[in-house]
Amino acid sequence: MLLLLYGNIVFKRLLRYIQIRPHLDFWYIKFIYERSSPLSEMKIASDRLHRLVSRLTLLSYPLEKTEFDTWWIFYLPLKRRRWEVFPEAIAIPVRILRYRNRYFLLMQSIGCIEIAERKDPEVARKEKIGISYIHSGELINITERVIREMYRFSAFIMTNLGILEDIVPYDVRTGKIKGKYVLEDVISKQFADSVPKKIS
Repeated sequence: MLLLLYGNIVFKRLLRYIQIRPHLDFWYIKFIYERSSPLSEMKIASDRLHRLVSRLTLLSYPLEKTEFDTWWIFYLPLKRRRWEVFPEAIAIPVRILRYRNRYFLLMQSIGCIEIAERKDPEVARKEKIGISYIHSGELINITERVIREMYRFSAFIMTNLGILEDIVPYDVRTGKIKGKYVLEDVISKQFADSVPKKIS
């Protein structure tokens, strides 16, 4: 009985993987973006990527629009291997913010990318004070593939809205707290043990 249940789950995952056909690997994208900018957002100055993101945002209505900024949400389809034999198709929420004609891609569990046009005066000002922007190279090409994947997946979501409930993984929805960022002695051990006793 348990084997039949497991086989059913594996079959559903395989069917979803065939339907979605993700081209990018989660661990590869995570490694590339964390390696290039481990502590802050990656800054890219590219007219081509700026046009691609602006074309992508035309596909949906903004979640929130104020005088200064506009928010959208898209999903990036990725394949991820854990302990299974074949990769699993997952989707990562990507929030896109437009602020002062620059786009910020906030990829949950992966990182943040700022995309500006080359002729943006803010780019020249920041480069004068030592904040560098990426103008060409492997990261530009990978970011273009990421944006094109979101574009392709948006058309798929429009016909299959219910699939997002299944393919956004739990660990991505809830996030993770890394142990090195948590204070150890916030409250004493005795007080923590006495709280459940006082409640009951």
